[in-house]
Formats: sequence, structure tokens, C-alpha cells
Amino acid sequence: MKKSTVWTLFVLALTFAGSCKKTSPSDNHPAIGSWSFKGKTYTQAQGYVYGGGELVATSTSPGSTILISFYNTVPTTGGTYTVVHNEFANQMAIEFDDSASSTIYYSDDPHGAIQPATVAVSSAGKLSVSGSNITLYNQHNSADSASFTLNVVQQ
Repeated sequence: MKKSTVWTLFVLALTFAGSCKKTSPSDNHPAIGSWSFKGKTYTQAQGYVYGGGELVATSTSPGSTILISFYNTVPTTGGTYTVVHNEFANQMAIEFDDSASSTIYYSDDPHGAIQPATVAVSSAGKLSVSGSNITLYNQHNSADSASFTLNVVQQ
């Protein structure tokens, strides 16, 4: 190979490498969350803040929606939140809509058990919520309940 060809290839390689934008994983590849309920695992398709104090996450195949409600507004700092049905400060409510069965399950322990979940807030203000062994109850039949695990992220 001639020196000029090698030099041209070298300059092209440097030009290409310099034009590639360095990105963090969250720039083009948002974190993906998941949740498990009654033996099924759902992969998060999207997650967004809706209204004044709700984080909504959806999945496809199987389809479902999770609504995580905070008291008045979404948190700006992370911490441990108590999962209840009617949320107040440092508490949150979870509602799970199983599209396949058209059944809604919600967090409301009739026995008053404290069920914690962890909320994290990134430097960009994006939320993530994780928790395990959270009992959700069928809105029409409280005997129909199961353990719920989640790791949901705002995209």
C-alpha cells in the first residue's frame, strides 16, 4: 500500500471517530423496567409522568398498565415509600391493570401490613420505583390477591 493511501485511511478513520457522539446509556437507550405478577413477567414498553403525581408504565405482550400515584406531585428526592391505597406524604398507591383479564388490582392491605418500595430520582429528575413482595388485591374480590414485584423507570 502506498503511503498516501494509508494516510488517507488514517485521516478518514480519525474523522469518523471524531464525528461519533459519545452518549450515556440513557441518551439513546432508556432504561427498561419490568414487573411480575401471578407468575407472569411484563417488560416495560414506556414509562412517563402523567398529571400532577402519577408515574404510568405500560407493557406489551402480555399487555398491562401500572399506575403509581404519589401524594400531589412526583418526588424530587428518593427514599423509601409505604405502599398503601390512599396515598399521603411519603406514601404511594399502586394500581395494576391486566389487559388480558380486564382485571384491576390495587395496593390496599386489609390487614394493615406495611409494604415498602424504593423511589430513586436521577440527576435529570427521572423516577424509578422498585419493590418486591407487595400484595395487590383484585378490586372486586379481595380474596384474589398475589405478590407483586416491580422495577419501573420513567423514560
